[in-house]
Amino acid sequence: MSKLARLNLMFDLPEWCEQDFSGFRKSAAGLKVIGQSAGMSSDKFREICQHFYTLASTGGQATLLKMVRTNSDARAIVHLWLHNTKFLSAFPVTEARLDQLKGERDKVSQMALIGLLELYFREFDHLGEASSHLGQYLINELSRREAKSDGLRHIIDAREKLFTLNGPLWLVQAAKTQSSELSSFVELMGLSEYSGGRFIKVANSHYYLSQLKDLSPEETSNPLIEELAKKDVYEAPFENGLLIGHEVIKILVDKVEGTNVPEHWQRLVLAIAGDPRTASSSPKYQRWWVLLDENIRRAVRGWLSRLDLKLFLEALDQSAKTSEDTRKFMDRKVLMEGLLNQNLVMDSRLFLSRHADEYMREVYSNNELPEYALSMGSSMSMIYLCLGDIHIIEGSKDAALILMKGLPTKSGLMDFSKKYFTSGDFRTKLQSNYYSEFGRVGFLRKTHQGFWQRDALDYFEEHGLKLDKSQVLSASNYKEYKRRFGV
Repeated sequence: MSKLARLNLMFDLPEWCEQDFSGFRKSAAGLKVIGQSAGMSSDKFREICQHFYTLASTGGQATLLKMVRTNSDARAIVHLWLHNTKFLSAFPVTEARLDQLKGERDKVSQMALIGLLELYFREFDHLGEASSHLGQYLINELSRREAKSDGLRHIIDAREKLFTLNGPLWLVQAAKTQSSELSSFVELMGLSEYSGGRFIKVANSHYYLSQLKDLSPEETSNPLIEELAKKDVYEAPFENGLLIGHEVIKILVDKVEGTNVPEHWQRLVLAIAGDPRTASSSPKYQRWWVLLDENIRRAVRGWLSRLDLKLFLEALDQSAKTSEDTRKFMDRKVLMEGLLNQNLVMDSRLFLSRHADEYMREVYSNNELPEYALSMGSSMSMIYLCLGDIHIIEGSKDAALILMKGLPTKSGLMDFSKKYFTSGDFRTKLQSNYYSEFGRVGFLRKTHQGFWQRDALDYFEEHGLKLDKSQVLSASNYKEYKRRFGV
């Protein structure tokens, strides 16, 4: 017996873990790519591809379809769909063209099938209606196959779920059911090689939605918000004809009470869908807001009233030149913020002077700004607030406060197709239009002199608006109001 044979050697081997097999998987994937490309570099295959491309680009689609008879022909079609966008556009995926790939056989070749899987997971909803045709075709083809690898086995088992428009959503829900991270579940399903494709990107978008539901308004630096603001994320399909962006807006609205919405959530909504207070015929309104319930639109309009007021007060602050201007600014600020904080403001519209417009565009990006109109030929900015039956017009500088029981139709103040207004629209024309439509009762124009807030509060009380006066007056003004007029 050798000396080595008499040695008592002890080994402490660790348990195998998932990552120990990653190298094997990479090698297997490399061999798979080599196998898929077999025969595709030959001169004959290139000639077939060139001939098919020429037919498709010169109107010979019908002739091309009849020429697909062999496995090589089918592989050439799939290869062109995968690697030539012009061919895909000229000869798009249809049920008839997919069926022709089989020729006279009962099923498509393995190499063509692998290529079609790549096409589906890479392009997914970008294929348009063809996505559903290709998905159903793959369901049928995979039902005839026996899996030769774990990855394909999982895809075959889940074919009825994966190859539908809701496939990405199912993937996320299945990962959640198994308490697995989405990336780990994607690998388990054998879909890792398609991670850069549209299907997995849409799945990630759904995954972000599940995280958004648990997000706190106080989390201002969460990278999730940045991800959801990306166009390819919020334009991904959700369900029932809606997009991920529609669901993002719904979730955020459900998580907010009143108008006290975090600014980063407000910016996200504007980045996705823009301002709902725009012409209903505009493309953005038709794509986003028309598909959401009225209560969602109303809630976001309320949010944006707070943003309107914030920007108006910035414009007001910029125009204040003296200490008296600053005092008047603070009084107007307290009144309007008090109305907003009591959830009395139902709608609003902002009208900025040219100077204020230039200032806003220097300070904010387009996605941070709501829709607003321009006040032409004037250095004054204005804001309209709707309190239900009471309508308010407030302005900067020496503009008077206007209170009305109705908003004249001819004023056009809430006609969002009208983008430009003059100072006359807020002065002589507004009063004239009000008198013509409602008579002389219920119209109040009050300059900001003396204790002007008393007339405003009397007007609110006279017309049935209940509010907490302490919230619309500064502490010193409220104290004076109680001393002079009682509570």
